[in-house]
Amino acid sequence: MDSNAIALMATEVIAAFTVVLALASIYQGYLTRQSINLGRAEFNATHRPEIIVHGFAPQFNVIENAERIGASVWCFNKGRSDAINFEVNAVIKPMSTPTIGRLWPEIPTRAKTIARGGKHQFYIESEYTLSGEGIRQSCAGNERMFCVGTISYMDDAGTRCETGFCQIFDIQTQEWRSAKMPEFEYAY
Repeated sequence: MDSNAIALMATEVIAAFTVVLALASIYQGYLTRQSINLGRAEFNATHRPEIIVHGFAPQFNVIENAERIGASVWCFNKGRSDAINFEVNAVIKPMSTPTIGRLWPEIPTRAKTIARGGKHQFYIESEYTLSGEGIRQSCAGNERMFCVGTISYMDDAGTRCETGFCQIFDIQTQEWRSAKMPEFEYAY
C-alpha cells in the first residue's frame, strides 16, 4: 500500500467520524433544548398566580330611594407570580340553585393585574331591595338570594386560571355566607 492510499483511507475514516460527531452534536443540541423547555415548564407550573376569595361583606346601595343588596369582595393573589388579564363575572339574584357553566355578566374592576401577594377589592351590585319583605318577594318558593361568579386570570405563560365563588345572603343577619357548593367554589 502506498502512502496516498493510506492517506485516502485515513481521510475517509476522519470524514465518517466527523459526520457521526456532527449528528451526535445535533442530537445533543435537541436534548439540551428539550431539557430547557422542561425546566421552563416546571418553573411556570410551580410559579403560578393563585387568586383566593378572602372576604365577602354586604354592600348596600341606595337606588330609587330603596336600599339594594350588594357585595364587597376581597381577593388575594397568594401564588408565586402576577395574575394578569384579571376579570370578574358575577351576579346577585334569587335562584333555587345556580346553573353550572353559566357565564355571568362582567363586573367592573379597578385592576387588570394583581401582583404576587397583592389584594384587590371589587363590588357586585343588584336590583334587589334589602328589606326582608323585598327579599321574600324576590325569592319565590325555595329560591334563595345567591351571589355567584368567577374570577378569571392568566399567568405569565398565558395559561388561563379561574376561581369560583358562591355565597347566600342570610336575611336575619344580613350577611353573606358560603353556599358550601364545591361545584361553584373552586380554584384551578
